[in-house]
Amino acid sequence: MKQILITILLSLILLPGYATNIDVKKAGTTHQGGARMPSATKLTADYEYGILTLYVFQYVGSVQVIIYNNGNMPVASLTTTSPGSDTITMNIDYLSDGDYTLYIILGSAIYIGNFEI
Repeated sequence: MKQILITILLSLILLPGYATNIDVKKAGTTHQGGARMPSATKLTADYEYGILTLYVFQYVGSVQVIIYNNGNMPVASLTTTSPGSDTITMNIDYLSDGDYTLYIILGSAIYIGNFEI
């Protein structure tokens, strides 16, 4: 029994993580006709086991997430509010294998990333 527990524990520790980091970039380079100012808002995203996870830092307000398929059709969406820093999860395990485009809208800023299932 002890050997089985040790084997299970070692298996859990040694299993590699399969999270896929999604490279999310802010769309556009100008704001109201002028140069865009750097923002304190940080946004990262990853996909693992049917769950899309967004990490939003230093942003208070509405967060809208839209996922488009390869044919540029929306296949999933979510709207929520961030209190300043937040982890937002979205279950998308029902989507079929393929390429997808992720749009994240924070106020007037749009972030875009591509990922594959």
